Amino acid sequence: MYFFSNRVVHHWNNLTQEIVDSRSITIFKNHLARYGHLKNDSSQPIINQVSSKYVSDRIELERTSSMKDLGVIIDCNLKFQDHIKEKINKAYSMLGILKRNFKETDVDSFISLYKVFVRSHLEYAESVRNPHYMYLIDDLEKVQKQATEILRQCRHLNYWQCLVEFLNLSTLAFRRNRSDIQNFNGQIRSSFTQYFTSQH
Repeated sequence: MYFFSNRVVHHWNNLTQEIVDSRSITIFKNHLARYGHLKNDSSQPIINQVSSKYVSDRIELERTSSMKDLGVIIDCNLKFQDHIKEKINKAYSMLGILKRNFKETDVDSFISLYKVFVRSHLEYAESVRNPHYMYLIDDLEKVQKQATEILRQCRHLNYWQCLVEFLNLSTLAFRRNRSDIQNFNGQIRSSFTQYFTSQH
């Protein structure tokens, strides 16, 4: 595992003690910028040629480009592409089950089934891996769009009309943004509460 070895660990190990102890973030940034632009004989940045090794009980730890923790696949670029694709495939699988077995069910029952068995996969750990790439956002939304097409009442409507006006649901992108705002608001309220409590 070396997610931060090239960009953080190597820099940190080469910082002087006065830089580490400095309270000025400007000094810290200037030092990193100056060190990151140093060149060696091959005209390649030193940082790109670092090969850090991690050892535990004299055994070198295996390097990997991704890992799974608490059901979330974390890749070295923090794009969460593998995680999102896995959840999309799982959601499509569950959507196929609903299509085969509950195609003629009433709208309210279908919405409940969709929320429990399909949307729950698409929104798993969304606060950690909220996608910022349009192709990932579109791929997630396509699952919900396909779910609306199962209902015969929606087949003559476009996606927006079926989702918002008929089913009274929101797009997945809107739900992720709303969740981020709610989490941010909760953190701010908690921080202010702790601050004012400590003043008394």
